[in-house]
Amino acid sequence: QGYRSSFFITTPFNAPDYAGNKPAGYIISNTKDMARWMGIQMGIVQDIPEIFHRAIEKSHRGDMSVSAVNDMYYAAGWSVNAEQTFIEHTGGNPNFSTEVAILPNERTAICLLSNGANTNINLVLKVKNILNGNLTQSYEISGTQLLDIILSSTTIILCLLAVLLFFLGLRKRKTNEQQPMTKKRTIVTIIFLIATIAQCIMFFAFDWSTILIWQTYSVLTALISSTLLTASITWFVYTHRLDASVRK
Repeated sequence: QGYRSSFFITTPFNAPDYAGNKPAGYIISNTKDMARWMGIQMGIVQDIPEIFHRAIEKSHRGDMSVSAVNDMYYAAGWSVNAEQTFIEHTGGNPNFSTEVAILPNERTAICLLSNGANTNINLVLKVKNILNGNLTQSYEISGTQLLDIILSSTTIILCLLAVLLFFLGLRKRKTNEQQPMTKKRTIVTIIFLIATIAQCIMFFAFDWSTILIWQTYSVLTALISSTLLTASITWFVYTHRLDASVRK
């Protein structure tokens, strides 16, 4: 069972399969098989044909003809540093994630198998530090979890502001508080009206059926709440025009 995080909680999530992503994120394994596989990668397990040993060794050589990304070079699916002392590869789908790190010189390999796409896979580095004797390690949330916290908080705040401005606008209409509709207010109204329309267009332009599989639901709610807020601001400023016309 896979899981995902949305609105500060983690819930079960059954994501659809993506055929094009199967080589990177749909190989089903367990810790026993992964331990043997990592042993093969390091040359510890010998009961495989010699041709595979040579192929594996070659696959660990980074392509230095291409510029490094974060000091890592691409090598047949792996990311390898210039000294070839650290080899890693990540994998994942919408509700599972993995990370494999191999340190050939230390004859050590670490594998993280997670049934949550929001797990911080950099935990493998924490495990390495523990193996090196540094037992004091802390968990750092992943970028996806941080994004969900930010967008969920934004959704709540924007919705509260939208409701507040809407009722303030209603109050102004009922009390007929007289305030002139200046040129500045007109421009502000037009700007927020355009912003509201633009966000509505964005809402229908995006492929939400795909986005909501790979991303947290708070991406959608944040956009909706932002649209509601700009609409409420437009309404709030527009009530001044009504008040001014009543005064006349």
